[in-house]
Amino acid sequence: MSSSTGPSGGPRPKEPRSPLAEATSLLAHDLNNQLALLLANLEFLEEIFGGRSDVDPDVRETMATSQAALQHMMTLVRNMSDIGRMEDPGLHPAPAPTDVARLVRAVVREHRPLHDRGSVELRVESAEALRADADALLVKRIVHNLLANARRFVERGGKVRVTAALEEVGGGRDLVLTVSNNGPPIPVERHATLFDKYRINPDGRVARGMGLYFCRLASEAHGGSISLSSDAEFPTVFTVRLACGARAVPA
Repeated sequence: MSSSTGPSGGPRPKEPRSPLAEATSLLAHDLNNQLALLLANLEFLEEIFGGRSDVDPDVRETMATSQAALQHMMTLVRNMSDIGRMEDPGLHPAPAPTDVARLVRAVVREHRPLHDRGSVELRVESAEALRADADALLVKRIVHNLLANARRFVERGGKVRVTAALEEVGGGRDLVLTVSNNGPPIPVERHATLFDKYRINPDGRVARGMGLYFCRLASEAHGGSISLSSDAEFPTVFTVRLACGARAVPA
């Protein structure tokens, strides 16, 4: 991501960050490095023992749930770090040609073995070759956040669907991503503040909606939006629209 220019055309000067903001950024960086190391160690163990028939199923389940917990913690840490940067109006996405279909499928593969071991139907609907000029890291983080939310609220035997497509809009094209699940619907009273940084839960407590707030910031940074809807199969459908020159190419 790059900074905007100032009135004279030169780089826009940045205001100094507070000591708390600097400390938070450093902490998030160090935490993410350690979590990544732990996750790599678990993946190494999974690679060694995953194909053995003498490994106790409970051990496999423990490894899977530990991987899931670390993935979730890494997402939280990255959200904490990136939200501060994205709230700065001088920062913008760095779009580049991105294989969206490949990116989405890679994210889904990371989530597929976690928690459920096949007990949840997780499917992807996308053209085999889908290209978009977008900030690949931000798009990946959007899908990660929405997919983690979907998996958290769907029950055993449930369904999660991820789609990626292009839509003609006003002479241009939008990249449209959806993540849907057939778990319990989100209460109507929460809809108005669902994408806010802070919201009031039905019990009166203040909640920090970092994941969905991050998705909102990332979508708006692309000149797009995020919304909640439902359809006949899925009571919860999150739709992200990114206004970023996109095209479909032959496989």
